[in-house]
Amino acid sequence: MEKGYDCEIQFVDTGAFITEDKIPWLEEYESENQPFDIMFTGSWNYDVFKAMDFVQERYVPLSDYLNSDDGRALKDFFTPYEWAFTTVSGRAYAIPLTISPSSAIGFSKYMYVPEEHADLFSDYDGSYRMLRKIYDQSGQKDKMIILQELQCLEAFTDYSTYLYNIPFDLQNNRFVDLSEENGVKEVISLMAEDVQNGVLSYPVMESIPKERTFAIIQSGRSDLPGYIEIPLQNTSAYLNLNMSYGISKKSEKKDLAFKILTVCYTDPDIQGYLLPAMKGKNNIDKRRELLSQIEVGEVYDFIPQLSDDMKDAFLRYPYMKLFDEILVYAYDEEIKEDRWMINEEYDVDAILKEMEAPEFRNLIAELNKQLEAYYQTKGGT
Repeated sequence: MEKGYDCEIQFVDTGAFITEDKIPWLEEYESENQPFDIMFTGSWNYDVFKAMDFVQERYVPLSDYLNSDDGRALKDFFTPYEWAFTTVSGRAYAIPLTISPSSAIGFSKYMYVPEEHADLFSDYDGSYRMLRKIYDQSGQKDKMIILQELQCLEAFTDYSTYLYNIPFDLQNNRFVDLSEENGVKEVISLMAEDVQNGVLSYPVMESIPKERTFAIIQSGRSDLPGYIEIPLQNTSAYLNLNMSYGISKKSEKKDLAFKILTVCYTDPDIQGYLLPAMKGKNNIDKRRELLSQIEVGEVYDFIPQLSDDMKDAFLRYPYMKLFDEILVYAYDEEIKEDRWMINEEYDVDAILKEMEAPEFRNLIAELNKQLEAYYQTKGGT
């Protein structure tokens, strides 16, 4: 299709996100070739503080571009909530990676049950305890509760939002010490036990037909024929960096790079060229409706100013172990290949006990103390 654009784009396969670990490769490449104009980054399985440092050192802040007349289209294409996940110290450094609440922004709030089970949920309160009670009373022990991803378990905890690595209460603007929250511990213990006993099943482990499905819990809304949607108790969010393409500080064509990014995200005919998952994802009104249920607030900008010692403890806080260590990817002697299996060494009580260590309890207390002082200096609440 003739669009009037005249530009040649050359792609270079870096083999992974451009992050701190790729700096030696990046510097060697750019010493022998033309510097990159546009780079792709991300922060999964990556030290979030290093990611923050990296984008500030290597990327052009997009704020001036986004606030210009020419940048308005790209700025308005995403919601303020989505831009918050690419922002460090008040400046956006990259385009948001996802515009779907079902992925990295990480809502975990939808449950679907077969229509024939609908009457069982007439008085359902959205909690996991009641879901298990309904399951037990149904007598359908041959069926399973299916998780789209392990993090969906968080939708059933009272503090299902976490900021990088620590549970966070968005309504009261405070970090949560789970060692003081017995109700949360009980629910997590029950859910972990159910995963190990096969009541809860994870899709990567096996394919479960509808006739064996009691409920499906997932992080995004779906149109599932023959199922009805049941609201859960909480909205869960992963408050983490969520970046895709940005402009390299070494680029000699920064203005052109921004124009390319704008076109590739906002022009419906070009959309998806840089990121195929973006194709057709331009219904901002629908996204705004879905994303309006959570506000990040200034706490997101509070994190970078922590001391190195606090950042280190922040990254070691064992909250995600509660979910990530239930399964293990290992060699199955029976089928003679690697697959996801129940982690026989998973010990939820040991992880919860680890959270009770003085180091982590002091961390939560100090985080809340500093956060309160931060809000006071900002005039917040």
